[in-house]
Amino acid sequence: MEDLTPDMEQFMREEGIQNFHYRTEGNKEPFQEISTEDINHALVKLLDERSHPVLIHCLKGKHRIGCLVGCLRKIQRWSKTSIFDEYRRFADTKVLADLEFIEIFDEELVPYDRAHKPFWL
Repeated sequence: MEDLTPDMEQFMREEGIQNFHYRTEGNKEPFQEISTEDINHALVKLLDERSHPVLIHCLKGKHRIGCLVGCLRKIQRWSKTSIFDEYRRFADTKVLADLEFIEIFDEELVPYDRAHKPFWL
């Protein structure tokens, strides 16, 4: 994991943001795919209000984060068209494998605690 900058660490302390690090590989066809287990673990934290406030980021913040947010949008019951439009807006190129991952992701299998779900869900 690349270390957080001192400014980022200070910001997170001041805002009460916890750091949960999930290292996952991106989709690289034909044999490498983002880990559904990693996405589920991250979503469990995102969907637990006790983990908030939350800041989602990665080195580039496009593909893996885009997949995570796309899966979150499925849980929020966004239409696939809206999910894919949002993904493309930020991801630029190399989108086909990621969109396929989002499409087949089963949001019903995310084991989050519904008693602590955020108000926006």
